[in-house]
Amino acid sequence: MGEPWVAADLPAGGKRLLQKADGYVATIKSGAVTFRDGVMQGPTPGGLIRGPQVLAHSELHSASG
Repeated sequence: MGEPWVAADLPAGGKRLLQKADGYVATIKSGAVTFRDGVMQGPTPGGLIRGPQVLAHSELHSASG
């Protein structure tokens, strides 16, 4: 594992802790390779989530079961 560092790149000056990991060949999200050998490949599948999220009753039931 690499040394952790702080990035202040979130809205309103928010900070987050980042750290490189060794040994991964690829990271795949929603069927798209997002990182290969530690290098970003371009695709960024997924969406931005802001604020509190409310689960529907059916999602809550399937998550616990």
